Amino acid sequence: VLLQAIFPVSSELTANPKYKITLAKTISYFLRYILLITAPMATILALFSKPLILTFSRPEYLGSVSLFPILATASIVFSLGSIFYQTLFALKQTKSYRNIMIFSTIIFLSASIPLTYIFSELGMAFSVLIFSIFYSALSYLTIRKLIKISIPILSLTKIIVSTIISMAILYLLDQINS
Repeated sequence: VLLQAIFPVSSELTANPKYKITLAKTISYFLRYILLITAPMATILALFSKPLILTFSRPEYLGSVSLFPILATASIVFSLGSIFYQTLFALKQTKSYRNIMIFSTIIFLSASIPLTYIFSELGMAFSVLIFSIFYSALSYLTIRKLIKISIPILSLTKIIVSTIISMAILYLLDQINS
């Protein structure tokens, strides 16, 4: 939901002549909040994938437990990259917007065919992660050329560390109760 909100907000900000400063701050805020939401959710999916699969599906799908950490990481990276990607369109950088998606898709297809052939579903999961990394990195690098973005490293580190600590405690409590 937050990712869908970045486009109208960034579009409105570009109407202001001094939009670059305000837009950079807004992107910084969005990065924090997206990570604050996605990191715990993705970590819960990764750590408790077996009970989640059994709750929402059938035991035959337990083989996909190993895919959850990879796909959870890919979802975090993709979410963060989408902030930059959506902002490109708001900045009327349609060629860059298009080229990033085309290049990322080519990377995905180039990686997915051999990786899926060799490693099956694990190869496809890694292909999704590779796509997410390229998509996010290209989006960030393109935005960085246009506006001066300061990534709130300290805030993001605090969110990641607190998520790791919280999930470690939950995981230990789960292991004790098992």
